[in-house]
Amino acid sequence: MNKHISLPLLLTTLLSGGVGASATTSCPLGWVCPATPVYSSVIGMWYEPWWQTPDTHGSVMNWIHPNQMSRFKPLIGFYRSGDSTIIDRQFTEIKSIGVSYLILDETNTIADGDGGLIDKNVQAIFAEDQRLPASDQLLLSVAIGGQLWARKSAAGQDTEANYIYSSYASTPVYFSWRGKPLLVSYNYYHACGGTAFDKNWDDPRFSVRKADCVVYPKFGESSWWGWIVDYPQTMSREAMVVTAGADVANENGMHDGVSSANINRDNGAYFEKSWLRAISENPQTIVINGWNEFRDETAIEPALAIDPTVPAWVDAYGRETPDWYVQIATAYANLRVGLIPGGYYRDVNCTAIYSVAAARLVVQSVPPHGHPVIPLPAGLLGQLGAPAC
Repeated sequence: MNKHISLPLLLTTLLSGGVGASATTSCPLGWVCPATPVYSSVIGMWYEPWWQTPDTHGSVMNWIHPNQMSRFKPLIGFYRSGDSTIIDRQFTEIKSIGVSYLILDETNTIADGDGGLIDKNVQAIFAEDQRLPASDQLLLSVAIGGQLWARKSAAGQDTEANYIYSSYASTPVYFSWRGKPLLVSYNYYHACGGTAFDKNWDDPRFSVRKADCVVYPKFGESSWWGWIVDYPQTMSREAMVVTAGADVANENGMHDGVSSANINRDNGAYFEKSWLRAISENPQTIVINGWNEFRDETAIEPALAIDPTVPAWVDAYGRETPDWYVQIATAYANLRVGLIPGGYYRDVNCTAIYSVAAARLVVQSVPPHGHPVIPLPAGLLGQLGAPAC
């Protein structure tokens, strides 16, 4: 992670003006900033609260499992999602990217999802978040849906919504969207071979938004909030999702090529073009999927490949770079203000590389070690003083 990055002023500016507020902050020391912000979206991210340490008995969400739950090992090691030390550390990392709120995944039913351990972790996350100083907190929301896609029960979905409303929605750290608590409803609305049950389910106490297992551009909705959203995403002024990659076949330990939700990361290029498309629309929010979903392999949390069959995250010289996707996300989130010191950039249509040093663009003759070169919207570097390409 780039140690030069500091976002308190940026986040204060964005959130004080409400969702979609313009980033009117002055340019931080050492940055290179355009006169007009490139975009102003509030950034959210999915977060998996299901992980248990490998020695936890009775849990199907262990990192080590007969079906190989994860082919990656987080850089911080295997962990329990409800561990306060882990929460503190991860929240610091996530906030430094520029993320303002999380969507906690309880989409596999609440009461009996993983024997109730998932919701116990969610309880711990809310409790720890509220204990933190305000400057260290993240806003939180919840996604449900197992009662619809798995149980075919609208009554069960109502019960879970009641639980979220009474247990979490009134807490000061719960994220509001358009004046109501955000609740994401995951269902087989169009994809994954499932038949959607009660696809119009709603709850007037919440701002209910939809997520599908795999969302293709042809699926017309006003906006999608996840789960896996294929590039090119459907344009939406409300919300657009950026996905780093996926390998849903890993859920069962079988990489048979059958799943349609296998997205080649292309060593970050897929993530970058997803960001560029979202930025071009400047939606009210951009949702990253996700922080630590190593089962479906959409995660961006710094990690090492532990399975020789999975491509490691590497730099231009083939050196494994665990925070590769955090660096990409950080660069694009910061673009709401400008180019960060120590960052490397190029025009999306050009190959010339520039670094940022002492508030200046410095041309580079070769790709950097340990850092991605971030493609920027066409013409932006020219506006900032780089020669036309």
